[in-house]
Amino acid sequence: EAEAMQRQALQLFETVLGKDHPGTLGIMSSLATSLGQQGKHAEAEVMQRQTLLLMRTVLGKNHPDTLGIMSNLATSLDQQGKHAGAEAMHRQMLSLMEMIVLGKDHQHTLMSMNNLALSLRHQGKYAEAEAI
Repeated sequence: EAEAMQRQALQLFETVLGKDHPGTLGIMSSLATSLGQQGKHAEAEVMQRQTLLLMRTVLGKNHPDTLGIMSNLATSLDQQGKHAGAEAMHRQMLSLMEMIVLGKDHQHTLMSMNNLALSLRHQGKYAEAEAI
């Protein structure tokens, strides 16, 4: 039921505000999260990729919402067994968080480091994961 309501809200936001409005992007992100929580990881991935492209354009690559959707996309990739793709996304996001946005000691940066280590572990890269 929540998914249906989010889809309706997304249609309304797209019609009234446009696809590239920050409010629309927030609804897209929420819908993608709902899809992932329902186990619809492939569908969530598609929505997250679309949202990420728009967020990078509208909000910028360093915006916290953009980094959030990157994290969600990496999680979706991991949940589908696409660990190399998840690793690449985690590395990109971690680089942005450490150098530009939040700093090395911020809780979100530390969580990103943990998520990268998990992706590495899923791939059997234990020494690399431990080094993080």
